[in-house]
Parts: sequence; C-alpha cells; structure tokens
Amino acid sequence: MDTASIVNNLRCITYNIIADRYTKYIEGDESTRKFEQRYAYLPAHRSDSILDWTVRLPLIIHTVKGYDIICLQEVDIDHTDHITRFLPDYDAVHHIDTSNLKVCKKDKRTNPVGCIILWKKNKFVLNDFVRTSCALIANVSYNDVKFAVCNVHLKAGLYSEFETRVRQISSCIKTLDKYDRAIICGDFNDTLDDSADITNKIISSGFQLFATRDPTCHVYTDEYKSHRYYAFDHVATKKLKVVVDPLPPIGPIPNEDEPSDHIPIKFTVWFPAQ
Repeated sequence: MDTASIVNNLRCITYNIIADRYTKYIEGDESTRKFEQRYAYLPAHRSDSILDWTVRLPLIIHTVKGYDIICLQEVDIDHTDHITRFLPDYDAVHHIDTSNLKVCKKDKRTNPVGCIILWKKNKFVLNDFVRTSCALIANVSYNDVKFAVCNVHLKAGLYSEFETRVRQISSCIKTLDKYDRAIICGDFNDTLDDSADITNKIISSGFQLFATRDPTCHVYTDEYKSHRYYAFDHVATKKLKVVVDPLPPIGPIPNEDEPSDHIPIKFTVWFPAQ
C-alpha cells in the first residue's frame, strides 16, 4: 500500500487473560486437578496471591487500557462486568449476555468462558455482531469505514484437535465473507507454521497472515517439570494494513508481573484514505 494514501491508524491489542476458573484446584473435584499441576512451578506461598483474580485484574486493565480496540479471550462470564467497570470509556460485546437469556439459549452455548471485544465509545459505532462457539465478530464503523473484528479462541490440543481448528477457522472466514474489510486475531492454539490447512485457508481467502514466530504462551508440565513455550496468538487482516509490535521474551508466566500464561499481541491498523 502506498504510504501516501494512509491517513490514520488505530492501536489494537489481543490477549488471552486466563479464565479465573482455570487457575483453581477445587478440593474433591478431580477435573480441576490439572490446574493445580499447571501452576506447580509457582512458590507455594505465592501461588494464591499471583493467581488471585483481584490481583490479576488490575494488571490486566493496566495492560489493555488506552487501546482503541481490545480483544480478550478466556473471560469468565462472572467477570465481564468487572472488566467493563474499569473501562468506562469503552463499549463491548461478549459471548454470553446475562441480560438476555434467550440469546444464550438460541446460541446453544453452555461454556461459561468466552471472548469479549471492547472499543472506544468516541471512535466507533457498532453496526452488528455475531457469536459463534469459537469466535466473536463485531462489525464497527470508524470514520465511515466499516470493518469486522473477529476475536477467536480456537480449540486447544496442538495435535489432537487440528481438524477441529480447521473447521472453526473455515466457519469464521465464511461468516466474514460479507465484510469488505476484516481483522482476525486471538488465540489460535496453533503455531500455524505446522498447520498448512489453516494457514492456506486464511491466505486463500484474501487475508494477510501475521503469524507470530516468537512464543506467546507458556505451558508447564508438572510430571516432567518442564517449561514449554508456543506461538499461539496471531493476527490476520483483509484489506487493512497492519504492523505488529515486536514481542518481548517470555519466561514462566503467570508471575508477579504477568497475570496470564499468554502475553498480549499489540498491533497498529492503518486505514486508507477515502
């Protein structure tokens, strides 16, 4: 794109913040045992304070506040109001609207964890939005330019759920076909460099893919006392120019400074002159 045609830009951030319910082992509930093991690297005397939602929430707000568009994954339904309360200059849509149970029933969504998209009230107008099982899509207008923001959280399971993620991203792209300009961002739970079907589907559908190569996610395996790092968070755009910020190196997270097992992806969207 000719830089002479660029007249303005927006700052955006996408961030998997870890659902609070995914940080707790509930005694007697073996299905939550994995959460105790996942954070076993933390000092026993500090783990509760590091993982506590009241400690993590201010760090999350500090990280995302000020961006024009905020896409969050793994948001507990019980905590959507906590987030919006600390971001009064933003409007938002999220996966489950507790004020409209008919919408929840229609969407057939029972997962109490979902995505949320927030945008500055003074910059955007919401035209419509779509909820799917793995994504939240908001069609907004900015200076009379309409574009869709697709916040995705694809199925976890790097090798076991690959085909599921292919179906999910294909469904997202099909929904986005009706929008001339679009952004896809979020937690793909996939490195994409080893996933030709997903990568090819995105690119062949007219999107430019900004696949992260540096790690964005930390996974600890208590059984082997091993720390693994993955590049799971990515951005793709259609008819919009994007510059993704360089990523900082990461170590074992969450910790005292980082409230999630992911780091955020920050990027600038440039708009062509009308």
